Amino acid sequence: MYSEELQEQTRDFFKEMPMALMKNFDGKFGVCILKDKKYIITDRDTKNIYKYLSVEEFIQDKWVID
Repeated sequence: MYSEELQEQTRDFFKEMPMALMKNFDGKFGVCILKDKKYIITDRDTKNIYKYLSVEEFIQDKWVID
């Protein structure tokens, strides 16, 4: 899992910004967009889409800002 500091930076970032480049602890990379109160992360390689209701939810799934 990523450091507490990076997780906190991710929380803080999404207080101000609705979009970010993301990375996953499992080696995936994606783009996150806040749309209709959902965080939608699209994997840059596979184009798989992951939907989350909160920042905490995607952090628990090992996603943070890149």
